[in-house]
Amino acid sequence: RWIIPVSWAEHCGDEWCEPSIGRPPAEVVAGASAGPGARQPVELPWGADKALLYQTANAWADRNHRYVAGVMLSDDQGASFRLRGYLCREDARHFIEPKVVELSDGRLVLFAREKWQGWIWRSESADGGETWSPIQRTDIPNPSSKFRLLRASDGRIFLLHNPAGIQPDGKWGRRSPLSLWISDDDMRTWRVKVDLVSDDERNLNYPDGFLDEERGEVRFAWEDAYSVYVAAVPMDW
Repeated sequence: RWIIPVSWAEHCGDEWCEPSIGRPPAEVVAGASAGPGARQPVELPWGADKALLYQTANAWADRNHRYVAGVMLSDDQGASFRLRGYLCREDARHFIEPKVVELSDGRLVLFAREKWQGWIWRSESADGGETWSPIQRTDIPNPSSKFRLLRASDGRIFLLHNPAGIQPDGKWGRRSPLSLWISDDDMRTWRVKVDLVSDDERNLNYPDGFLDEERGEVRFAWEDAYSVYVAAVPMDW
């Protein structure tokens, strides 16, 4: 049985409580473990006491170890959760490390990393995460690597990722470059596609970050299995 511990901060992250599996306060941020990955919470506008966490859902893996993506919804500030989604396919793909972003019309879009074929996959929810559409492949290349979705207050959506798929020889592409894509139209198109970091020798792994809208910057980090790097670039391109 997997257990996800939770730690929270009440003063802008300066001090953190000891990890706990009990009920966190309203300021809950996120918890994680080596198994199911509790990802960044999403505040849903139609319920002040409703938050969305998304996970790799290893707890749902069946006997052939097919990883199933989904969400955990809470109406009581994290005292209890219910699993929704169970996004999978009959051909036993592994969907892991999902991310969720809200569109301008209130729909939720889930992107998931997939282990074998070299693309990001997508599902949508029109009811706050209770039900989800069948997961489908996008045209965004991905070498089975983590990515990050961010939404600005003006509706722009930012995608930090490694846009490299499978090579002609059938092998994964290198996790390079680390790129920033920006969409102005709810991810129908990507107006900006810029490579932030490129490296022919090392992988640029596990990008993460946040939008500092006060300074107009995208602040992000990545690692190469030896060191962690941080940087910032303008939000406007």
